Amino acid sequence: MAHLAVLLRDIDHDVTGSDQGVYSPMRELLEEEGIPFADVYDPVNLGSPDLVVVGNAISRGNEELEEVLARRIPFRSQAEVLKELFLENRRTAVVAGTHGKTTCSALLAWLLQDLDPGFLVGGIPLDFRCGAQVGHGEPFVVEGDEYDTAFFDKGPKFLHYRPWLVLLNDVEYDHADIYKDLDSYLLAFERLVNVIPANGRLVMYAHGAGVGRIRSKARCEVISFGTSAGDHSPLDVCVEPNGMRSFAISRVPGRFRTWLIGMHNIVNSTGCILAAHEYGVPFDRLAELLPMFAGVHRRQELLVKCAGGLLVYDDFAHHPTAIAATLRALRESLPGRRIWAVFEPRSWSMRMKVFQEKMPEAFQDADRVIIGPVFQSSRVAAALDPAAVASAIAQTGREAAYIPDIDEIARAIASSAGANDAVVILSNGAFGGLAIKLKELLA
Repeated sequence: MAHLAVLLRDIDHDVTGSDQGVYSPMRELLEEEGIPFADVYDPVNLGSPDLVVVGNAISRGNEELEEVLARRIPFRSQAEVLKELFLENRRTAVVAGTHGKTTCSALLAWLLQDLDPGFLVGGIPLDFRCGAQVGHGEPFVVEGDEYDTAFFDKGPKFLHYRPWLVLLNDVEYDHADIYKDLDSYLLAFERLVNVIPANGRLVMYAHGAGVGRIRSKARCEVISFGTSAGDHSPLDVCVEPNGMRSFAISRVPGRFRTWLIGMHNIVNSTGCILAAHEYGVPFDRLAELLPMFAGVHRRQELLVKCAGGLLVYDDFAHHPTAIAATLRALRESLPGRRIWAVFEPRSWSMRMKVFQEKMPEAFQDADRVIIGPVFQSSRVAAALDPAAVASAIAQTGREAAYIPDIDEIARAIASSAGANDAVVILSNGAFGGLAIKLKELLA
């Protein structure tokens, strides 16, 4: 929503907003962009607007929403406003899938920069002013969220975006609060693919769940990428002395280099390269642009590098597959270091105990694991048992503990992590300000 506010301001609308607490990094973004906001919901915040954009976290009973309905103020969802004001007459690229959407959206926008693209990304790219740009070229890159659109529209956001191209990453079950099972989850992606025009493109990861089902709904050219023969696959991956990864892609000329770590990022970069090429960017130009991409905040982001050698990273991983990929990437790029994984169970799927049995395997590349408190556990009928998760991880031979107090977690890390350690904070939220607390303790 903050990035949509920037887009609206950039086309000369007066914009204000409200949230129940506006946290970093979006607070700093809004302040830097000069967009006023309130930290609490209150009808007085509304004033007399021409239109209210209602985020999908807002439900009936919210003070401002009730005022909007009572006063019959026009309202729209974020997805509707994006489509109506920014996507008409654009060749939209929707980046979708369970994993990698934010990084791939930012990377695809970066690779299309010669075409002056518009874009809207969920996170904050390190290479752009913010995660949104109106642009004047034909392409518009949208991070395509499968989550529901608004209280009045329970369909997925990405069905509003009228894609010319869909870049579909790995798909596996998630969002248990919205989708009752894998079948209903896959149906959302089938519907997305089914609205690509015949002259459009589907660039898809070939190994996710329901690949055959999803692909069968495409009536356009399909370009697959992955790790097996028959797909466009990364080949001959090697680490250069400066830490960059170098790789080739089957049936694609040249070699490519990236600062992003982990095989999952090599595969995702392959998909982005193929998608950008479909917009007409030559492969040799893509090879020039890829190594200049710095990444996205909170995706394997180095937060603290202590004078003694301790490293602290922040990462958005909140699904077992993403946790495993992040830890594997750090293990490969930081040989010899002891890796701490500090995890907050925060997403609805994690809090609803959907992934409890998969958790021990997800942390296999960590040496020490701390499980924090379940976010708003009182709102979930059968919440994840963090103590049981820590115990199950410990049975695999790793040090693991459940620590329910955020301050105690910060103190435990600050007092016990050594010069040769790397700590990664894993959460799709604020984790009670753990990152800030650690910075202060380690300063």
